[in-house]
Amino acid sequence: MLSKNHHIAQAPEYVHQFKCIGSSCPDTCCNGWSVDIDKNTFKKMRDLKGTELASRVKKYFKINPEGSGNSYARVTMDSDLKCPMQNEEKLCSIQVEIGAEYLSHTCKTYPRKIVKNSFVKEMYTTLSCPEAARLCLLSEDGWSLKPLDLGVPIGKPLLVQGGYKEEAEGTISFNFEMIRAFVYELCRGRNMPSWKRMLLLGLTCQKIDAMVESKPENFDAYLEQCILESRLSSINGTFSEQVENILPIAKVKHLQASLIKLMTEERLRMTRADQRPFFNETFIRCIKQTVDGYNKSLEASNQIDELTRYSRFEQFDKSKPHILENYLINGFFSSLFPMGKKTSLVDQWSDQMIRYALIRFYLKGMSESLGSDFSEKDCVDLIYSFAKVIEHNSTFLPRIKEMLKGADMDGIATIAILIR
Repeated sequence: MLSKNHHIAQAPEYVHQFKCIGSSCPDTCCNGWSVDIDKNTFKKMRDLKGTELASRVKKYFKINPEGSGNSYARVTMDSDLKCPMQNEEKLCSIQVEIGAEYLSHTCKTYPRKIVKNSFVKEMYTTLSCPEAARLCLLSEDGWSLKPLDLGVPIGKPLLVQGGYKEEAEGTISFNFEMIRAFVYELCRGRNMPSWKRMLLLGLTCQKIDAMVESKPENFDAYLEQCILESRLSSINGTFSEQVENILPIAKVKHLQASLIKLMTEERLRMTRADQRPFFNETFIRCIKQTVDGYNKSLEASNQIDELTRYSRFEQFDKSKPHILENYLINGFFSSLFPMGKKTSLVDQWSDQMIRYALIRFYLKGMSESLGSDFSEKDCVDLIYSFAKVIEHNSTFLPRIKEMLKGADMDGIATIAILIR
């Protein structure tokens, strides 16, 4: 039931279904991270007196000298990088003992994310939550957005993590819905492999960026024509055939493996600010399975045709294409592509593609390692832990892109190799 007195957001079905599963969750929200505390919550919590919880708050809640607003203070993690507010059942003792109204804004809203599409609020989730990842990735309900009552009175501010205002004709924002519809079609269109569809999107973004730079008089008409041409090349098969000849798998697989190995090693070398490394256990297990799988395939390489290697995941992906499609759509929609934080559409696209390439590579190796036991659950485990370790790390992607740029490999051709 929608209330006219509450904030309303448009949300896909999986967000409507989501609710925290508490101690049944295979992971926890806060381990290994910095947990921000807004100013109002900090003051309210510091006023608690005479309880064991109050003593822990006093000990572990510290003002952030560089923070403000929702990051006014932070929870100091214990020696194992676990939140000291967590009880033995892996539940938040604040919520259990004194109620959800004492939770910080960060803890109250995670993993939900509100963005603003012009004047319309939309809600998605980050996939670093295992239950949110499961609901999103395994859903076959489609991505039509439906109104969701947020339960927050109008007049009370919401934390919106991205947004834009529609501008006049001749701009990307004016054509937002047309571009988003094209992105959705490519993510869900199964007339060619997903990596080809994503490469077509990247090349289309490159053309649109050039149009933005040159500012043609009939920008909107040129943009519509550009998207129409890309649609046609996807439908009639010409793009698929051309790409297959340019990027045969036998030629790119070794370079792809080398690049992704470098990226993975870079992330594993990175540490928290206090120099204590945090590696999510599920992510480490998935990486070990990836390495094991690729080692197995190398050992067998003399006995099988090169083109059949790693086909186990390709067959799995063909039978359950919605998993990676949902990952891509959630990434594009929640970042408000093409109106993301970066001006260039190619830059926004390449950020998504580097993450997508890593995930595909890991899943291929895992499927070889686990054989017939490889399942949807393994996909969910990899993607939620990947989101937690890599997508939530604000320095990883800039470092990787800088690394590629230093090697003169920061163009669309390199991304094409990564996602092949």
